[in-house]
Amino acid sequence: MVRQQLPELKQGLFYLIRPAKGGMREHLQALLSHFGPSYRTYLASPGSNEMEGLLVLSGSSYLRLPLEAEIHPCRDLYSFWLVCRALLSTRPSLLHIHGFKAALIGRPAAGLTGVPA
Repeated sequence: MVRQQLPELKQGLFYLIRPAKGGMREHLQALLSHFGPSYRTYLASPGSNEMEGLLVLSGSSYLRLPLEAEIHPCRDLYSFWLVCRALLSTRPSLLHIHGFKAALIGRPAAGLTGVPA
């Protein structure tokens, strides 16, 4: 198998995901190991000690969000504000979104901050 040359991502990748368990966690591990230390990676998701340990090992930056499956207007607005603030401060090349609730918050935040999603 020939490994393709990855495009240069000067500002890195920002992942916004729902709680990472099972297949999602394995997928995230594969992505982080594929990009390796040559890319700056950021992750925003609901917190877990297991997830934080994975990110420390991969060298990624982590933002814990109060992101839940149910609709909670105040918490969702707060999460939206946190994501906007993180996108503005990190200026990633790309926002990668997984999950309905992450998309509900992430796509408008990306549009508002000018980050491709």
